[in-house]
Amino acid sequence: MKKTDYMSLDGKSLVQLQLIYRLGSISAAALELGVNQSTVSHNLERLRRILDDPLFIKSGRGLVASAKMEAMQSPMEEVMAGLARIANPLPFDPATCVREFNIMANDFEHDIIIPGLFKLLAQQAPQVSLRTQISSLGDSDPLLVSRADVELTPRAPTEGSGLIAQPLLQDELVMFYDAQQRSAPATLEKCLNARHAIAQFDTNPTAGRVDRALYQMGKSRKIAYKAPGFAALGAVLRGSTLVASCPSRLAQGALQGLQTCPLPMPIEPLTFFMTWHVRHRESAEHRWLRQLIRSVADSL
Repeated sequence: MKKTDYMSLDGKSLVQLQLIYRLGSISAAALELGVNQSTVSHNLERLRRILDDPLFIKSGRGLVASAKMEAMQSPMEEVMAGLARIANPLPFDPATCVREFNIMANDFEHDIIIPGLFKLLAQQAPQVSLRTQISSLGDSDPLLVSRADVELTPRAPTEGSGLIAQPLLQDELVMFYDAQQRSAPATLEKCLNARHAIAQFDTNPTAGRVDRALYQMGKSRKIAYKAPGFAALGAVLRGSTLVASCPSRLAQGALQGLQTCPLPMPIEPLTFFMTWHVRHRESAEHRWLRQLIRSVADSL
């Protein structure tokens, strides 16, 4: 049996076959398409060679379909419907969307954004599920982020990484402490004399904002505890004399119940970004997800 080169078929050729089948005439098909009859005839001969079948047979003044052409009708309709969906996809409807969104975030971004986002998803898209992952340390990995839908991060992507970043929210660093165990480390001297707990996101001891500020002053602090994230600090701070410099919004989350005071040195606010891969830029469902995240951040 001759093997058919199906890659030689195209949408326009299938449309011509459907018209000849419906109208029973090459000239009528050409008239409806607005092309010369010779163009349709030439294409029909090409398709006969590709499919190794006459496709249409003269019967009186018209044409009738061959058995193979009759059998091709249903598959052709499916192919044409598929091509139409590719060219003109259905509008995105959150209410009927069935999929999982994957968001990368560390504990601060998770606690601030994800609960509100999950409520909106439950209201607008009840068949959508949500998965969160811990962000990687260091600079964002474009390959890793491209396998997620969004990353919430305090790090802006590097130029040429294939990532798009949008500022999402800002927060200031404040000093957290247990007021039942110690006084406020409100002066530089008290801050330097205190034992500090930190969320260890960087391997360089001078990489954090507080450490950089102290380093520029020729000073350093005493680090007594390094936690894998902000959420782990609360249990250690409570009941101890440790202090921790963290985003102020953690007072409503992981560090709730602890006292705060301003840092004794000027430090610029933290900016958190919503980052996504360029491949998701024009996706309707991804744009909708990013709009939901933005609405949660704007409501804070």
